[in-house]
Amino acid sequence: MPIAPTQTIDDEKLSPMLQLIKIDPEAISFLREGDLIEAKFLNRKPKMVYFDLGKFGTGVVYGSELMNAKDILKKLNAGDAISAKI
Repeated sequence: MPIAPTQTIDDEKLSPMLQLIKIDPEAISFLREGDLIEAKFLNRKPKMVYFDLGKFGTGVVYGSELMNAKDILKKLNAGDAISAKI
């Protein structure tokens, strides 16, 4: 049910997740295409490379992106940090 701009909702009626977002909007964030993030190299497989994206989970590079970055990726060692564009 959408809320009209003039309507207000009692905080007690909000779900716990919505209460958290209202209190601290930065507590929950999402990655969007084009965002820059620091990633730590985890592991290399023949057709995939894995990165730790911190609170966002694990990132996987494969396909044409893997081929385009093969020279950069082959120099990485476990734990190395790299800037990545989502």
